[in-house]
This record gives sequence, structure tokens and C-alpha cells, in this order.
Amino acid sequence: NCSRTTLRFVRGQHYPFSEPVLRRAAEVETDFDPYLRMLGAIVLGGDSGLNGLRRIVEDRSAPESVRCCALIAFVGRSTWDNVAPTIRFVLSTDKQQILTVAVWAVGIAQDDRPIARVHELAETAGEGLATAIAQTLKRLGKTESEPTLLALLNHSSEAVRVQAAEALSTVGTTRSVESLLRISSESGSADLKSTAHSAARKIQGRL
Repeated sequence: NCSRTTLRFVRGQHYPFSEPVLRRAAEVETDFDPYLRMLGAIVLGGDSGLNGLRRIVEDRSAPESVRCCALIAFVGRSTWDNVAPTIRFVLSTDKQQILTVAVWAVGIAQDDRPIARVHELAETAGEGLATAIAQTLKRLGKTESEPTLLALLNHSSEAVRVQAAEALSTVGTTRSVESLLRISSESGSADLKSTAHSAARKIQGRL
């Protein structure tokens, strides 16, 4: 809901913003409402706006949904070098919704520096975070992610299992083939069985 509202707000404005709008955006920088502060930061843009977004992301007292929207806006408006420290901060926390956004951003940036933390998060990840982890590990393409992805093949969510199998098609070794072929012959959805079988064949063709 936060993301949709933010997009509607931004799309409904005319660029460049008028002076009265920019003044109002500057005024809400210190507002008690983090959602208003986020909208003000988006309108302000530049270093001031980026710093405002970063502060909201790092404000543990702000609603997680607002922090997620602020992080998406921050990632989309700044360089990765500027964003990376905030991503590291978020990855050190335990809120799965914003962790999902941070892991997604790591994959988009193809930054493998936090990969150990991404592996660690998989141990307790719910469906959304686990899906993001599998997709990110595929993008990073590191063989060291194989044990984590093999563990995700046993996740309670079938959607996660499909993503883990797909990722193993890229980073898996012969160690993964037996597990993938077993899944492809077990009861389950056609999508899961097909993805697992295809991943096993891709690994065998690669090695």
C-alpha cells in the first residue's frame, strides 16, 4: 500500500516542482510522520533528499512498510557506493520485510560482499525473504551458495523451492544433481518437477 501510494503521489506531480512544493517538502523534513518525511525527501531530491531517505531507512522506530518504501526510493535514486553502507545496516537487522528489499538490492547490484550474511539469513527466512535470497544467489552466481540453495530446496514454500532449483541450475555442481532429480520424480507441482529436472540437466551439461 505504501509503495502504491508513493507512486501515485510522485506520478501526480509536475516536474520540476514549484517553489511552494519544494518549500513544503523542506518543512516536513522534521515532521513526526516518517511517511511525510519520505515524500518530502523524494520531492526534494539531491543530497538532501537522499540523506532524508537514508535516515528513514535507518530509523528502527519507523513503520517497516515506510522504511521499505524509503529504501526502494533510495536505491533507485543513488549510486550503489552511496547505498551500500545502508544496505549493510539493514542486513544486520532482523525485520524480514525490509531484509527482503535489501537482499533484492544486493542481487540487482551484483555485489557479493554481503554474501555470507545472505547465506545466514536463509536459515530462518520466510517465503518472501527466501525467494529474494534464491534469486539474488542466482544473480551472484557463486558456487559457495550451493549448500544454502540445497537447504532452500526443502523450504516449506513450493515457490521458494522452485526458485532454489532455478538458482542451482546456475551455481550448482554435481552435488546438486541427485537432489534435483529426486525432486523431479516426487509428488509435487508440474512447475517444481520441471524446474528441478531442467536444473539437473543444465548442471550436467555444464560440468
